[in-house]
Amino acid sequence: SDQRIDRLASYAGVPAAEVSTETGLSVSIANQLTNGVTALQAMTDVTATESGVLFDARDGTLTFHARSHRYNAASVLTLGTREIQSSLEPKLDDQGLVNDMTAGREGGVTVRAVDQSSIDDYGFYRDSITLLTTLDAEVVDAANWKVFTASTPQVRVPAATVELRRSTTAQATAILAREIG
Repeated sequence: SDQRIDRLASYAGVPAAEVSTETGLSVSIANQLTNGVTALQAMTDVTATESGVLFDARDGTLTFHARSHRYNAASVLTLGTREIQSSLEPKLDDQGLVNDMTAGREGGVTVRAVDQSSIDDYGFYRDSITLLTTLDAEVVDAANWKVFTASTPQVRVPAATVELRRSTTAQATAILAREIG
């Protein structure tokens, strides 16, 4: 997946020095038609297959994080009431809830993963995805992983205002250095 992102970025005229990719875990990326598709859409399709993240970093570098980027990630900073304003409003809701997932690939399997107890508790929350992979096992794994990780409502913080003036210099520097994820 990382090699495909690199190649698509080069097709779009992004200099190699302005692209940063991590080695992806999806090693069986299928052929991809690019006629009539923007480079960004083609890269987004690869990113979805990888379950990674593609973004423009603060330094202007096109950055691709593989799904492994967030595995067992250590916390790099802790924010307390001193730094967080009263705008912090954690929410427990159904955004991102998936308990019935259909995943497929062109020329291969289509599978459905279901968490019946989640459906009984919350109702149906369906999603589907077509992956750019050549391996049926990767399709099965993607469907099962999505249901396994998303079939229960999660607490999320959609926004938080941080008061940098109340932070130490080291804390402010750490806060400003954060990127997506």
